[in-house]
Amino acid sequence: MLTKIQRMFALSRQGAKDLIKGCIACILQNLSLMVPVSLLYILVSDLMGGEVPSEHLALYIPGCAACLALILLTTWFQYNATYFATYIESGVRRISLAEKLRRLPLSFFGKKDLADLTSTIMADCTFLEQSFSHFVPELIGSIISTTLVAVSLFVFDWRMALAALWVVPVSFAIVFLSFRVQDRLNQKQMAAKIACADGIQECLEAMRDLKSNNAEGAYLAGLDKKIRAVEKRAIVSELGTAVFVVSASLILKLGIATVIGDAIIDYLKNGRLDSDCDNVFIRHIHPYGEFHSSTALSENLKRYMKYAGMTVKKRKASHSLRHTLASSLLYDGTPLMTISNILGHNSPKTTSVYTKVDLPALRKCALSYGKRRGLV
Repeated sequence: MLTKIQRMFALSRQGAKDLIKGCIACILQNLSLMVPVSLLYILVSDLMGGEVPSEHLALYIPGCAACLALILLTTWFQYNATYFATYIESGVRRISLAEKLRRLPLSFFGKKDLADLTSTIMADCTFLEQSFSHFVPELIGSIISTTLVAVSLFVFDWRMALAALWVVPVSFAIVFLSFRVQDRLNQKQMAAKIACADGIQECLEAMRDLKSNNAEGAYLAGLDKKIRAVEKRAIVSELGTAVFVVSASLILKLGIATVIGDAIIDYLKNGRLDSDCDNVFIRHIHPYGEFHSSTALSENLKRYMKYAGMTVKKRKASHSLRHTLASSLLYDGTPLMTISNILGHNSPKTTSVYTKVDLPALRKCALSYGKRRGLV
């Protein structure tokens, strides 16, 4: 495998190993960005269940720090495995190339255009250096990591996966079908560079003859046109590449919009109640209309609690009603599962936080040691 990579990309054996490490580093960096998403999914699930369980708080705070450390570690590994390793390999490639050129006979250079040869060699070295530091490892890593994420998403919810990933083959098709157009633009740009390099080399070699014949101004004017032609070709080539690449990237972003759009359509078809209100999202309790301020109920409750001489804490007063209801049901001996269903919690673990206020039940759990010491 290493030999095949060496021949395909003109790498040394160590360069082939570094390329594999760079691809693995890009895969790990891309997958590390999914860890915060998973943590956010757990948090949203808890919030949708009513409140965040106390035992989960120990997960979120260290989890955020762990996610940040993981991203920094994988980014550092990716930088060393791509940029740093590529520049080392570039130095090895240039030295090896210079050694091979040194061994060639002088007659070989006499039959070649030195300007064309120099421009081609330097352009190829620069292109290989840029490709292996910016494109090749990132492309391979993105393909493999996207495939892993897509498979996981299909296992989790195949409908969401289809809505989010239909843009991937479309974007790849745009880039693939535009290959010939970009190749023609690059060839024209290279031809303009070679013509400009030939003109500069010829000007340096024939400057005395040009001055003696008073043809210096006319020749420099023609050389100026060649330089401007190189600039125009560079702009056209970059524009041609940007049109297809930017179009593909914009289509990729439509995947998120598709998921959101499908969720809204599903809500309008199956979740939204019949109402004359023009708002998309409406209240599901009477009167069925637009949402009012989310703090209106809490502010009213706080005002009446102050009138009653009660202490108002920072948390919303409306939440205290849920807490009071759960505590009262618990005092009356209502099963924890029933309380969980009434409060709309997804798991009884969320409701178990209210057991700490059930003092009669807690006294039954006390050991006899405290009774003998007169503590109860």
